[in-house]
Amino acid sequence: MFRLLLLPAAYLYASLNWAILITRWVRGVDIRGLGTRNPGAANVGRNLGRHWGALVYFLDLSKSLLPLAIGGRWLFPGSGPWDYAALALTGIAAIAGHCRPVFFGFRGGGGISTAMGVYLFFVPVEFVAAVLLSFGVAAGLKSRVRFFMGQWTPILFVAITPFLTLALNWVVRVQLWGRVTLGDHPWWVVAGTFAVSLFVMAMNRKFLVRKLDGRDAI
Repeated sequence: MFRLLLLPAAYLYASLNWAILITRWVRGVDIRGLGTRNPGAANVGRNLGRHWGALVYFLDLSKSLLPLAIGGRWLFPGSGPWDYAALALTGIAAIAGHCRPVFFGFRGGGGISTAMGVYLFFVPVEFVAAVLLSFGVAAGLKSRVRFFMGQWTPILFVAITPFLTLALNWVVRVQLWGRVTLGDHPWWVVAGTFAVSLFVMAMNRKFLVRKLDGRDAI
């Protein structure tokens, strides 16, 4: 019974848009009317300060990480493809809740912070490597094109993570501690990272078009 509730619970929890709520509490305005109008951590950081942006980021990260931790510990503790599929769908439900929140007229943020929680849960070592690589690529391109690290690094991260996971899975097999490994993931874990990235890109297709046109979107 509780297994059936995990997906809707993840969606509803993720529908709590902390960027909107915290901006209302702190300044009494709607973040969707400030800056880029995107209700996400980056826009909060620009308009309220970095500490508030960081708070929103970690709360958005928890939207997927918390239900995944609960589901992985008590509801779907196995390591087979079906338990993993249930958890992957839980992560996608959380991203959907953040991007299309039922409590805010289905107008939410980009879901990248929430997607980071999914990657952190399933492939934590590759997650860290992808973050570092994304910052490195963004820093290298910043001086050559109209490139802003704060805006493009999250998109790069989402694009890089599944390919980096796949590449490391081919060449590295290192057991670190417990279930945490560098490489050596079952095929369904690698496939899941691609599914999550594709879903995030689909949720952000309008933002991507605006970025490619040179307009601020995040």
